[in-house]
Amino acid sequence: MGGAALGAAGTVGARDLLGVGSTESEAKPRARNTKRVDVAVIGAGVAGLVAARRIAAAGKSVVVLEARDRVGGRARNWRCGMPPACDCGQTFVNNHTRVRALAKEFGIEFYPQHAVATGQGNDVLYADGQRFQSPAGGPLNSRALAPIIADASIPFHKLDSMAATVPPKTPWEARQAAEWDAITVETWKQQNTLTDFGRWWVDFLIFLVGLTDPNKVSLLHALSYLARLGDGKHGTKEALDFIFLGDLVLGGIQQLPDHLANQLGRRVVLHAPVRRIRQRHGRVRVESDKLNVVAKRVIIATAPSLNALIDFEPGLPESRAQLLQRYPQGNMYTFAAIYEKPWWREKGLTGRGAGLHPIYAVLDYSPPDGSSGRLVGIGVGASQARHARLPAADRRRAVFDNLATYLGDEARKPLKTLERNWSGSVHHDAPWVDDVMGQWSRGCPGYLGPGIWTSYGPWIREPFGHVHFANAEHATSYNTYVEGAIRSAEAVAKQILAEL
Repeated sequence: MGGAALGAAGTVGARDLLGVGSTESEAKPRARNTKRVDVAVIGAGVAGLVAARRIAAAGKSVVVLEARDRVGGRARNWRCGMPPACDCGQTFVNNHTRVRALAKEFGIEFYPQHAVATGQGNDVLYADGQRFQSPAGGPLNSRALAPIIADASIPFHKLDSMAATVPPKTPWEARQAAEWDAITVETWKQQNTLTDFGRWWVDFLIFLVGLTDPNKVSLLHALSYLARLGDGKHGTKEALDFIFLGDLVLGGIQQLPDHLANQLGRRVVLHAPVRRIRQRHGRVRVESDKLNVVAKRVIIATAPSLNALIDFEPGLPESRAQLLQRYPQGNMYTFAAIYEKPWWREKGLTGRGAGLHPIYAVLDYSPPDGSSGRLVGIGVGASQARHARLPAADRRRAVFDNLATYLGDEARKPLKTLERNWSGSVHHDAPWVDDVMGQWSRGCPGYLGPGIWTSYGPWIREPFGHVHFANAEHATSYNTYVEGAIRSAEAVAKQILAEL
């Protein structure tokens, strides 16, 4: 079920939530109602909905306030115009046990990438101005890329060794935390790579880590990401396997929050951005545009940068306020091209490529039956920001120049194209702008620059009075993944239930 349909069937406004019928004077301004519950959840992304379901299952009252007109947050599908829907970001699933368990419960299926299932075709990589092709199976397993993989092995081995010493829950307590948090990945890269090929691989890794540029990310942040890949696993290989070997979700990842919201029903309130949180006398008052809520506990399940938009009374502790001001979100632009068939396979290509700009990576999201061909291109960092400011015709030209360079001129003739800028700065200047994520997304998962982990790290998951925090960025395993969002929500819900 899509977000629009869910808004009509699975969620309601404040008056319906309180059992108040509509009237002819409904359009007139009126005082907001107040709802009393055990727990208020802010944000109807995967983390917020999972936490709310846990609270409700324990017999406690809960309400979820969502600013958008849909649920799902950053879990979003393309409106492709033909079934099945597909994800608009790089949503893959490896050994993500919580995601797979929820999917099984809701009857959601996975399917392997065509290149993984068949072992057929070549990936295309551009490094140091040169074109390389490697057989399906991931570039690190390719003999064809042996010359440039050798250049990656030294920095990757160093990163893996350092990440193994970083505590997943408390990265700031690593023995060399101060040293690593004092520099960017770019600085470390220049000091620890010998060739342009080696530097290319580090850049590609940071594309996976923070969807931004190496000169913005703290080395400690990159290491903490590698340390929190989950269930005792860490390292560069796991990060690369996620994108090269991971499964796709048949019908898109947004099905998960849609099903969760359907279960919660009237507990979910859309069009309800939260403006203020007031804590007094052991209770928390949450004021939104549609409904005020008085709760015993509150879970904020939004990106850290969005937390800073809320007026807290009393004010946030200085360290947490400083942290929120220094927790930017990654820049990402995605572009989908829909074709009659996955024509690139006939040319011996997987449909996967990386290394150009503005489309730094392209991926094959075609359905398993090959009933249509679907390419999703991804741009990140500074080049993405420049690209988003271009007029529509120039954006389109740049995208198809990249796709044609990766895969061939056939890329220039799609049936349909869609674009989305996760930071919200793409103008509605073309009919193929699918969605501007805007003010309630602000970008992709966040990252931390130099000095932030060691200065403010302990505040990332620390509750503020009766207000708790849960989302993918707060996860101590599978950080920034949907799997991490689920685990973070489960941990916070468990803590709150123990307190109530």
